Amino acid sequence: MGKRKTTDSKTHWLTSFLGIKSFLLLCVIFIAGCGGVNSGAPTVRKIDEELRRGAGTVFGMKSVTDFAWDRFFVFEPYTLRKTIHETIGFPFLRDTEVPLSVDEAYCLLVFMNEGRVVEYFTYHRSRGDFDRVSKKTDGFSTDEAFFEVVSDYDGKWKRIKQVNLERVRY
Repeated sequence: MGKRKTTDSKTHWLTSFLGIKSFLLLCVIFIAGCGGVNSGAPTVRKIDEELRRGAGTVFGMKSVTDFAWDRFFVFEPYTLRKTIHETIGFPFLRDTEVPLSVDEAYCLLVFMNEGRVVEYFTYHRSRGDFDRVSKKTDGFSTDEAFFEVVSDYDGKWKRIKQVNLERVRY
């Protein structure tokens, strides 16, 4: 009888240990999967590279993305989540991402393709402020999404403005 208890306790310990490892693995997979379209890291890095080139730099959003998209939206600080969802046409943000509205320090950048959100992320305004292009409620097509870096406050603040399309025609 003593052996049976030892075997049962060893089996119980091993089962518990494997159960915890499996649970943790599932949590990691779930968390990594939740990043999905909200990760934005490669696009953010490429936007940062363009902005580091300084005032007068002109770039197209197509050149800083590595995925297919046909509409690009910018939502300024304080834009209500409800307004974002109405503009896009359906809810896609989680409560934890934009609880009520876009935080004052960020603009929300959203890329869509064939009516689906394919990537979105918040971009800190101190890196580059997209608020001047956020008024376009129907978004930008790939042909319209060309922007110029403009410096304000003696070069301490980088603003992004839309470029006249005739200026970027080849």
